[in-house]
Amino acid sequence: MKNKFLNIIGIIGVIIAIAITIFIKKEETMLGKFNLNALENAEQIVNDSVAKARKETEDLVSIKDKTYMNFLRPLMDIDAKLQQITFPIYHLNDVNNSLETQKIVDAILPVLSNYSSDMVRHKGIYNGVLYIKKNEYETLNFEQKKVVDDSIKGFEIAGVALPEDKQKQLKEIASKLSKLSNDFSNNIIAANKKNKILITDENILGEMPASDKTAAKTKDGWEFSLLAPSFIPFMKYVTDRKLREEMYKNSSTRAPENEKLIPEILKLRNEKAKILGFKNYADLAFQFRDAKLPATAEKYLYSIAEIAKPAAQKEFSELKEFSKIDIESWDIAYYSRILQKERYSLDEAETKPYFEMNETIDGVMSVISEILDIKFKPRNADIWDPNVRYFDVLRDNKIIAGLYLDLQTRESKKSGAWANNMSVHHRDKENKEHLAEAIIVANFPVGTKDNPSLLTLNDLSTLFHEMGHAVHLMLSTVDERDVSGYDVDWDVVEFPSQFLESFWLNKTVLKKIGKHYKTGEIIPDDLIERVIAADHFQKGMHLVRQLEFGIFDLELYQKENLTVENVQSILDDVRKRVAVIKIPDYNKFQNTFSHIFVGGYAAGYYSYLWAESLAADAYMAFDGNPFNKELAHKYRDTVLAFGDSKPMSELYIEFLGRNPKPESLLQYYGLK
Repeated sequence: MKNKFLNIIGIIGVIIAIAITIFIKKEETMLGKFNLNALENAEQIVNDSVAKARKETEDLVSIKDKTYMNFLRPLMDIDAKLQQITFPIYHLNDVNNSLETQKIVDAILPVLSNYSSDMVRHKGIYNGVLYIKKNEYETLNFEQKKVVDDSIKGFEIAGVALPEDKQKQLKEIASKLSKLSNDFSNNIIAANKKNKILITDENILGEMPASDKTAAKTKDGWEFSLLAPSFIPFMKYVTDRKLREEMYKNSSTRAPENEKLIPEILKLRNEKAKILGFKNYADLAFQFRDAKLPATAEKYLYSIAEIAKPAAQKEFSELKEFSKIDIESWDIAYYSRILQKERYSLDEAETKPYFEMNETIDGVMSVISEILDIKFKPRNADIWDPNVRYFDVLRDNKIIAGLYLDLQTRESKKSGAWANNMSVHHRDKENKEHLAEAIIVANFPVGTKDNPSLLTLNDLSTLFHEMGHAVHLMLSTVDERDVSGYDVDWDVVEFPSQFLESFWLNKTVLKKIGKHYKTGEIIPDDLIERVIAADHFQKGMHLVRQLEFGIFDLELYQKENLTVENVQSILDDVRKRVAVIKIPDYNKFQNTFSHIFVGGYAAGYYSYLWAESLAADAYMAFDGNPFNKELAHKYRDTVLAFGDSKPMSELYIEFLGRNPKPESLLQYYGLK
């Protein structure tokens, strides 16, 4: 009888195990399912989905005895379902931009903007969260408490208590801003397709690497565009100074239509801040910032400038003396390359053959796997371009996330590099686990069978940087969607990306990654030493450029009623204070400053340097050994695992047992 009972228990155990396996496999097969048909009937599907989300929200609001699990979790599920519909549309507009995608996004923007505006000031939801705070808060775990606290703060900052006419005004502002930002971005994409320069004399290409020449080759000669993989080698290698000036001018006068959009964007954001009771948009933006106040961020930037500007002036003087000409902006990249080559016997033509794109991706993943004790397993998936690659991400032989890589440039793709979250790790109202999926997009050179894509050192650091964002998303173990992944305070969101970026410039790491694409030779020690030595080259000039962007951004968003002329005047004034390079009057850099007029960096560009100080301090704690398992696992299990469920300042102390040292950034750059 006892044995029969044990046999029954055993059979039940096997059935349960099979059921669990099937459930896990079902969840795993949900990964890699990008909606390739997202554009079909998109406008109607989005309208229907928003209507459904509104109804489901009202049904939840009508619940009398609200709890976290019957109210807040289902609300987050509604957001997740809507993201599944809208994310592929926006993503395709960024990576396969066309008149069709632009038309669709233009059509759905007002609908989604109105929905978002209604939700962030929905009194029924707000009162429901207050009810949970009053009746259930003490029994919640720390992740759930963070969701409740952030929700209440978000509603109050959004103006949930404002009268109806003010709420209507905020909705109108949000809708206008969505349209302006989308126009701003589309104008840049359109401009990048224009103003190409054709060179018919190969001698003008100078010492340009063969891979860059091959990428530019046409039947008529060599054609160069404003896309980074084309623009950068042009400015570094083309010997004809007048052609460099033409290309520079094409780049710095792009998207002139955006000049008139900037004052409108600034005005609307300031109006929003005033309606919500803030002095200006910067004060509003800093409500969810580690720095807390704009003045704190500005003080930090100027403290860096005190040391960085003298260093930059010295570097620029050296460059002018070396060039033996009255050096202009279009000469900087050209003569800097030659000076760097002379000083360190280093040139990209020598380094690029060791970093063929696919081999480098595999090498970078191998390094990250070793550091964080995870694995990347390539497999087939639904992809929007033949060059996209997909990977399952495993820990302890269990799939925990998915990763798409879309790294090669094309004209229909937005410029730059970024990481996106298709989904974040969380549990739904049924307590079912959903895994994270990340997408990394870049604009690396296009490769062919005969001429593979060879990466610059900057491309390599970019890959590490974006992988830093991706692992922040994918290794989050948080169960609550609103505080999972990399959606942390804006001025620390770059910490994990810049931290991982620091690792590429390590001898052990480079030996694991660098392999000559023709001979298979491992990158030699003397070349590595020159690469590492050259890393501090013109760091002062790099820093003052970042300071220029950060201070300009903060000053813009603390002023009112700015005109096109005012915007230019502020930029000119900031340059006088921190810049060392003479900028031509026709330069309209601000017209392509998408970070602060389209992306989330409005009154937040300083975040790059703010976060980089954390990254530098954390990297220096490893004392040159990126494979310090104890520290690496501590970083993984604190900073990455907890997402936004705890403040980064708290997680940093859990990670290293102390606060970051502010001077670490300048020490890391070799300036102190």
